[in-house]
Amino acid sequence: MTTLASSPPVRSGGVAGAEVPASGSLSTNAVTRNFSDLHAPTWFALLTANIGARTLLFHPIQLAISRKRVTRESTPPTVIGLVKASYRGGRTSAYGATCTKGQYDFGKGGVRGCYRGVGAALLCNLLGETSYLFTLEAMKEYVEAASSKRAEENIFAASSYSAAVGAMCGDLVALLLVSPLVIVCNRQMTAGYSMASTNSYMSMPQTLRTVWGLYQSKAVAAGRVWPGEYVRRGLNGVYQGLGAGLLRIPSSGCWWGLYTKSKETLYIVAEPALSVWEQECRAAAVANDASAAALSGNKSAPLWRQNWLLSPTDNPLLNAAASVIASVCTTFLFNPIAVVQTRQQALPPRLWEEPTAATAKGGRATSPTVKRHAWKSSLPFRHVYHVANDLARKEGVRGFFKGAPANISVAVLDGIIFTLLFEFTKLGSDIQFLEKLHTE
Repeated sequence: MTTLASSPPVRSGGVAGAEVPASGSLSTNAVTRNFSDLHAPTWFALLTANIGARTLLFHPIQLAISRKRVTRESTPPTVIGLVKASYRGGRTSAYGATCTKGQYDFGKGGVRGCYRGVGAALLCNLLGETSYLFTLEAMKEYVEAASSKRAEENIFAASSYSAAVGAMCGDLVALLLVSPLVIVCNRQMTAGYSMASTNSYMSMPQTLRTVWGLYQSKAVAAGRVWPGEYVRRGLNGVYQGLGAGLLRIPSSGCWWGLYTKSKETLYIVAEPALSVWEQECRAAAVANDASAAALSGNKSAPLWRQNWLLSPTDNPLLNAAASVIASVCTTFLFNPIAVVQTRQQALPPRLWEEPTAATAKGGRATSPTVKRHAWKSSLPFRHVYHVANDLARKEGVRGFFKGAPANISVAVLDGIIFTLLFEFTKLGSDIQFLEKLHTE
């Protein structure tokens, strides 16, 4: 664990530089700050507030994106149109002049209509993101400690590999922990809409019971009602979309790897200029403010007076720029899997199983067609294949990118807000930062 009694920061040339004021008085920075540098209770408290605020802010847009993903229309309503429809109870010009009550009347509207499923989303995000970020930080530090040490050329050297590994481990833990809640949330948000029009909106416990029983009728019909089979069928229901979720795990590694490497590069490039500007700003403040004259010696300015936009070590603009790069690239690459996963979780299984059953019934037991397609039932991700195949045949490649522009926009906005709050959460939980704050 780092302490306040640290050596001066080392510049890109490997020579100890002049003391960087304010944020530079800490031996940690936004790129290299690890979990062992943090006060854990403070970090978890700030993280909970961060997650709750972002969930409430973006839920109406996430509601619209989920509904776009379960439509058959080649040009579904816009996100704004869907949000308006949610507020008006589904009766809006976004669905045509003839739309009154019917398949698009899926709620009473108002603020409640825009926040349908917010309870499940809030619980899911609190459990999922907390476990995800804790696992990420712990595994990232473990991988860095286990890797061979080498002399670094700058104070911003970070391992994008360890960040990617930690992110994928965290995603796996969160996926196994909150997948049932994700399914409940998706079914609540899309209930009564388009391809999910047969689903009824229910409370969280009722929705969970419904999902648990999705595959139970098969066990009864086949005469298999022993407890082990009952539990297995129930888990098949509450973990629908797990295959697509596993395929999305690399997206977390991709995002954090890109974010870490982009952040490291941006800080290395911007640090010399930011250090000069910050010292000039501090010198001007000392000259113009009599109350700052007493601090003109070796002490830095109070934390509450710092200009973080000029900080060479904890700069929110550089963090936001790195998150934009990571969000755009990752969201575009993995949008097809997101569409498949949403449909798996929100739509009835019969949509994918009936065509397969019809094909099997249409041919004889020894039919070459049945034999030719028999291998599909043995695929490890066969449910993902069925959904993706249905999507490709009926909607083409364009169907895999439904909601992509809106998803990228939300990912960029959420990424910016997430990184701003997440990095300040880590900074605000930094043990050195807290000690410095309490001694002023």
